[in-house]
Amino acid sequence: MTARISFAYSFLDYPDPMNMCLNVFFSGCDFRCKNCSNPDLQLPSEKFTEYNLQDCVEMILAMSVKTKSDNICFIGGDPLSTYNREFVKELLKELATYEDFKICVYTGYDVEMVKLMQLTNFTYLKCGKYEHDLRTTSGKTSDYMQFASTNQELYNANFEKLSNNGLYTFEKGSETHV
Repeated sequence: MTARISFAYSFLDYPDPMNMCLNVFFSGCDFRCKNCSNPDLQLPSEKFTEYNLQDCVEMILAMSVKTKSDNICFIGGDPLSTYNREFVKELLKELATYEDFKICVYTGYDVEMVKLMQLTNFTYLKCGKYEHDLRTTSGKTSDYMQFASTNQELYNANFEKLSNNGLYTFEKGSETHV
């Protein structure tokens, strides 16, 4: 089992007001959203390195040490696309053996579909495909995180909604919501 992946660091994508995260970009997406922010990732791309599960885990471990952060964002494309879903489920299971990782999974699927996928071992889940007609100016401050369209919502590991209309507000001094 393999996936085409690229890695980067970011302050913007993880639902935490201050800490850096490691972004794991998965190549391949089942959606063709108008004005996609990562159109090069819609189809599995030869531009990305193909990783097996163990090599991917080792890369994540090494890069998280380098950033001094246990925050990880699975992003893409779509980590839960038909191209990546089984790999991601196994990767989440493997990373769960390392107790410190806090993983946010971005997907275009709605939360009910993700529940049917039986996804586990994540901390946060951002659901909803980008809807051009519902677009907003996405961004992040020390007070909030605004998603690209108002239908996109953030959930915790128990599938409880943490955001409202695509806006996740940070509670001062913690990673919780209003």
